Amino acid sequence: MSTPTQIMSLADHLARTGQPVEAETCPALSWTPFASYGFAREFLSVPVVLAELHQTACAMPILFASHGGALYPAALLRLQDEADTRLITETGDWSGIYVPGLLRAHPFACALAPDFRILRDPGSPCFGPGSAAPRRAFDGTGAPTPDFTRLQAFLQAWHLSLRQTLRAGAAIAKAALLRPAQSLPAFADPCFAPYRVVDPPALSRLGQARKLALLDTGAMELLHAHLTSLETVPHLRRLARALRAGPRQTGAQSPSPDGLGGFLDAMTLAYEQDSATSPYSTSEGS
Repeated sequence: MSTPTQIMSLADHLARTGQPVEAETCPALSWTPFASYGFAREFLSVPVVLAELHQTACAMPILFASHGGALYPAALLRLQDEADTRLITETGDWSGIYVPGLLRAHPFACALAPDFRILRDPGSPCFGPGSAAPRRAFDGTGAPTPDFTRLQAFLQAWHLSLRQTLRAGAAIAKAALLRPAQSLPAFADPCFAPYRVVDPPALSRLGQARKLALLDTGAMELLHAHLTSLETVPHLRRLARALRAGPRQTGAQSPSPDGLGGFLDAMTLAYEQDSATSPYSTSEGS
């Protein structure tokens, strides 16, 4: 059995170690794209947003967690404290069918807050010496390089959806629709103490006005996707058995040289951005 502090979420990790990326404070910053998902193998969950909600719900359980007083959906990367249910293999390959957007941006991320701010993981080996082909974040004038501009666009798109996701989370919290995740047998381990799941009786008792408010914010969609995602628990257990039988049978995948496109494709589909001529374009949003 684990304790709640033994397995950290990616959100907690970023809050503790994430450093802002600005030309004024790190003008010579360079990085190498990650070659393995091993950096996330020890995390229990990763934040996800509405734009990738349905892809995630088909692939892994989504629970609710809190960060800075805000409620957000968190996709589980493992069940309990068992190594054989991790979606990331011992060799760092991803064995699931969808990679959450925030994992694709490593060693960068954005803060889980309404204001957009890029963070970096200073402990990532992507910032280590001896990289064969490092990429500069800023040029000699302090302007973002093309590589970093592309990554900025990806994170801006993710953050655009995050803002709507946080509004949906606030509506769910206001409606008092959640109960401890440990009330379900699959999440009885102490590591799930900080997480919440929907309380179906509370949901069924909602009045029409409150239901409409949840629909307006995207919260109802989030609640139903959360409930659907819980059906992936048996899949993760089957995946664990397949991994024990032989990793090659699971369809495990290594990171592609550029893994950002899939999330932005989801953004384009979710928001029907007719002007999105490039998979890396984004739009203004409130």
